Amino acid sequence: MTNKKGNNERFLQDFEATDFGIPGIIFLIFMFLFSLLSSALFRLLGFRLGRISSGFSYVCM
Repeated sequence: MTNKKGNNERFLQDFEATDFGIPGIIFLIFMFLFSLLSSALFRLLGFRLGRISSGFSYVCM
């Protein structure tokens, strides 16, 4: 019984390490970078759109 329980625990540890360890960390880093990139892109687009709209209103006036 003890040997089986030890194998069970080792299997659970291996499963946790393979299931979430490396791919989970890579996924979290990827999501973090993606959120940073998207926020920077939206800020850049908003800045450029704001400048275009202000220039357009200046030309119209």
